[in-house]
Amino acid sequence: MYKKINKNFLHFFALIFLTLLMPLFKINNLNTKIYAEARPKVSVVVPVYKVEPYLRECMDSLVNQTLNLKKEMEIICIDDGSPDNCGKILDEYKQKYSNVKVIHQKNGGVQKARNAGLDSATGEYIALVDSDDYVELKTYEIAYKYAKKDNIDILNFKARVFQNGKDDQINKIDFSDSKILSKEEYINSENKFWVWDNLFKNEIIQKNKIRFISGIKPADDTCFTYMALGRANRIKSIPATFYNYRKMPGTLSCMTGEDAYRNSYKMFKYICDDWRKNGNFKNNEHNLITLIIRWSQMFGSTHLKYAQEILDSFGTGTLSTVNLRKCPEYIQNEIKKLKFSAYCSKNPPLKDGIYYISSAVNKYKSCLDICGASKEDGANLNLWQKNETQAQKFEIKMQKGGYYTIKALCSDKMLDVKDASQKIGTNIQQYKNNGNQAQYWYIIPDFRHDGSFKIISVCNLLAMDVENAKNKNGTNIRCWEINNSKAQKFKFEKAA
Repeated sequence: MYKKINKNFLHFFALIFLTLLMPLFKINNLNTKIYAEARPKVSVVVPVYKVEPYLRECMDSLVNQTLNLKKEMEIICIDDGSPDNCGKILDEYKQKYSNVKVIHQKNGGVQKARNAGLDSATGEYIALVDSDDYVELKTYEIAYKYAKKDNIDILNFKARVFQNGKDDQINKIDFSDSKILSKEEYINSENKFWVWDNLFKNEIIQKNKIRFISGIKPADDTCFTYMALGRANRIKSIPATFYNYRKMPGTLSCMTGEDAYRNSYKMFKYICDDWRKNGNFKNNEHNLITLIIRWSQMFGSTHLKYAQEILDSFGTGTLSTVNLRKCPEYIQNEIKKLKFSAYCSKNPPLKDGIYYISSAVNKYKSCLDICGASKEDGANLNLWQKNETQAQKFEIKMQKGGYYTIKALCSDKMLDVKDASQKIGTNIQQYKNNGNQAQYWYIIPDFRHDGSFKIISVCNLLAMDVENAKNKNGTNIRCWEINNSKAQKFKFEKAA
């Protein structure tokens, strides 16, 4: 009887308790619903510093978006202690538009400014815009639509670069959708990896505390994008050209390859460590190798000057044969170049100087020779019996990337792979100095260690080769796959 009464009492008490709490549940559900409806679809983060002539154009392109500003967007502007009137202009927009937020802070650099905006962003997706650029008016309506439809982690759109003061191009925008891409498909596509031509899912950014790293310049934006990409599984790249990037003096797009690339290997190490620490690296090593090397290739041969630093940034075991075999062939070749550059930079195989370059096909009695001692561009490199003329003398000079230039003394022109061709059998010619990889050569000691060398083109990783190993005067010198034949063995003899 006691147990029965006690059980009924408990049921009665529970009923009273739930009745009293029901209104609170309704309020909480209502608040959740209101929050979900009030949450912006897109948060746009805009760092601002000394861009007064361009700021209104940027802001007008944002506040006039076809995605409803009041209900569906928030624009977070960070006045990074700008000494001009940027702060006042931003406050004008804040007073006029309720969803424009302005943060005034002491100057700390673009990384800190962007991070302050990310800390305040509440939207489902985040966009980053530079305050001297502008976007098309349908950008975030279309981008959000396609991102939301397929629950995309990163949505990429296209950008165009225009010279400041010469913006006379009208974008022809393709509003069509595209397929969902995996991380690997996206990495191996032709898409560029910037920070301002994407929508990032905010959940990924905030959950993983992805922020801009102030110690990595000038590639901190690339570092941010790659860290986000490491966490992304569903990616999309739509064809619309939405972003308009203003090319300004002193910006990354106007820097020389050397200035823009310097210290970028620090970024590579940070990204590799980040992917490894967060479990994104395992089984994805080849994707990250591809990503980093693709970025490096944008700077021509500059990255070869930092070959050892780049190789070290990947960490022990990353560049294993197993991982490299999963990479596209052009990436594998680029890693080979880095290894050649690192080796030659540490162990210079040849001192700078003027040399005869003799061939093993005639027991080193025949030399490389400019056909007819010509001074014209395009004159072929041939084999000819040694005669000690200027046509057989070449100035060898090592460059910072571990490769050499080989200049013909008779013409003052460089040995050059014709048309920078990748094809086996391409002739080697002379051509005026142009700094192209077709004029750069690795000089590698032959494996027999008999004092002979292979001469390998940087542009195609093919070796100088005496055609069909003939020893007749006038035989062409061409590019061929690296092998152990005497047609690819040369010795360098000091010339007077």
